[in-house]
Amino acid sequence: MKVNKRKKRISLLGVYVTVAVAVLLLRALFMQPEITRNKKTIELLQSKIAYEKVRADEVETLKDKVNTDEYIERVAREKLGLVKENEKIFVDAASQ
Repeated sequence: MKVNKRKKRISLLGVYVTVAVAVLLLRALFMQPEITRNKKTIELLQSKIAYEKVRADEVETLKDKVNTDEYIERVAREKLGLVKENEKIFVDAASQ
């Protein structure tokens, strides 16, 4: 009789373990699409972070250039058409 109880307990424990493993496997199977979506989202965000780091470096470089006299003079000449005192301007008549 003791052996019979022991066999029933072992069988019942085997059923519990089997059910638990099956539940875990099914849960993992149903979570796979979400995991894939999250991986794609992570990749997209990482590429955006890399792009923004490059842009931040460009902005920092431009910020350093903007405060120089050479940059201010170049912008004044190109955008505003300003010239230095006693500077002669030559206009190419053929291009007009």
